[in-house]
Amino acid sequence: AWQLIINLFMKIFLADTTFVTEKSLKNYLSFLSYSEQERLDRTSSFKARVTFVIGRVLIKSKLAEILNCRAEEVILKADKKGRLEIEFPASNLSFNLSHSNNLITLALSEQRVGIDIEFLKKRDFLGIAQEFFTKEETALLKNSQAFERQKLFYKFWTRKEALIKCKGEQIFNHDVGAEGYQLTTMEVGKDYMLSIA
Repeated sequence: AWQLIINLFMKIFLADTTFVTEKSLKNYLSFLSYSEQERLDRTSSFKARVTFVIGRVLIKSKLAEILNCRAEEVILKADKKGRLEIEFPASNLSFNLSHSNNLITLALSEQRVGIDIEFLKKRDFLGIAQEFFTKEETALLKNSQAFERQKLFYKFWTRKEALIKCKGEQIFNHDVGAEGYQLTTMEVGKDYMLSIA
């Protein structure tokens, strides 16, 4: 996993699953709890299996480094809204996971955190913007040059997703409300956009 340090209070890790095979995936099964193994057994798609396992490995291995324990000892649980949190060992650390295409990203922080990564692909940018973006964001997108529209769209999109995840909301509306939140957006290589809240 690569590490990006945003500030003293937050760390971002990236894992590339491009070369994970069914055989190499088996090397990581010891990281999974019994319930996680059961969930994996119910997952038929290979890509979904890779994302699930490597995501859990990334979370548990990085938490273990900080919490001074073995990755296999880290126990995760979902809160009422389905957000993962640490059950054992006791910790106030917050984390959030996102994946797109072949990249998985993990944010670790001493404060509540949300992260989103998106693979840059062609979409109906203006159509989606009219449904989910504010009028101001939609106007900026509409008035942008064609070559910059894709990146601008994903900047807005990943920021909204990261904010929603940070706040623990489940409804994606036009104005997520960034007041009081610090947002960081960056390009990851030439194919991905990432935002953290």
